[in-house]
Amino acid sequence: MNWKKWTVIVVSTLFMIGNLYLIYKKDSEIKRLSFVDTWTTVREQNLVESQTDAGLITPIEEEYIYYGENTGDLKAFLVKEGDRVEENTPILELSSVDIDAAIAQRELEISRLEDDIEALEDNIDSLDDLLSDIESSTTDENQSSNTIMANSLEIEIYEKELQVSRLEAELDKQETALASMDESLSSLTINSKIAGIVKEIRHDLNNPIVTITSNDIQVEATLTEKEIPTLEEGMKVVISSSLHKDKLEGTISTISTLPKTEPKEKKETLYSYTIQLNEQPSSSIPHGSNVDLKIITNEINDALTVLAKSIKQKGVKSYLYVMKANGTIERRQIETGLQLNHVREIKANAEEGEKVVLAANTLRNKTKFYTSFKPEKLKKKDFRKMGKRQALKTALKGFVS
Repeated sequence: MNWKKWTVIVVSTLFMIGNLYLIYKKDSEIKRLSFVDTWTTVREQNLVESQTDAGLITPIEEEYIYYGENTGDLKAFLVKEGDRVEENTPILELSSVDIDAAIAQRELEISRLEDDIEALEDNIDSLDDLLSDIESSTTDENQSSNTIMANSLEIEIYEKELQVSRLEAELDKQETALASMDESLSSLTINSKIAGIVKEIRHDLNNPIVTITSNDIQVEATLTEKEIPTLEEGMKVVISSSLHKDKLEGTISTISTLPKTEPKEKKETLYSYTIQLNEQPSSSIPHGSNVDLKIITNEINDALTVLAKSIKQKGVKSYLYVMKANGTIERRQIETGLQLNHVREIKANAEEGEKVVLAANTLRNKTKFYTSFKPEKLKKKDFRKMGKRQALKTALKGFVS
């Protein structure tokens, strides 16, 4: 047996003998000491308070396509139920037969109006020339007759110009109508405004004739009237699905104040809330599938915490018994916060790493304390680092103390 083992045995034996002597000695000071059996440490950690729920995967939005007889006859559906569509995918095709006939009629009317206006303008030019000739050939002898003729021509010119104005107004009206028809002709194919799946097609033409659900998903869940105060919009949510390997994160986006079903007296009313995902999943999750929810109702990062059973109560005040480096116990009033399971937050009057009494034979403020000697905690490497002389010196110092 080498000197290291002998050193451990000797130190342990002397320490135990010394402790037994001090304990049983009459009027021993050891009786006024606190024996600390177990202790804990003030730690810094994140505290997360949560509650669980269940929800369903639903689409973020749905697009409804309506059919009106004034948009043209329905020629064909270009998709079927269950088809995946992208934005601007053609969904419906309308017939252009009626619109083509109406366009031809408008164009014919516009051509007639343009011819009538041109003929009137030519007639006005001729009347203007005739009026100029009369005015230039007027003499004292024919002044009376020429004046009558000139007045008659001016009246006729005015009437012709009035007719031109009316025809031009009608022409503008017809051209506007034609432009509208051309626009209708260009929109004979109705396209999807969102990317998603064709959920329903109504071949009976009852509106909406096509319903498209978006690819982007959200979560819908139900809560009771008693649970409403426990949730707030903006709370973080962790979402788990058996159909998706990774957990998803989101936030509560809306909490409905309208009942899901018809309320009834003496029965708890149900409401709905929705959860917006922070990111859409990399792989699709079927609409209507069930998911598990973990709702973060309270979260404190980098909180100072201690085991709740180490906190002593006296009335409304809370205390810790802190083991000081000088070998004494300090009773310290603290301010507590959130408690989760066996851990309690300390808001004030504690520092990370401080040792706190869990169990002791007696607890008094400013008393000295001692703990059990545990030889199994001593390791060869610790003595090796110290060296022979320092190890022996430390052992003797501990025994004398």
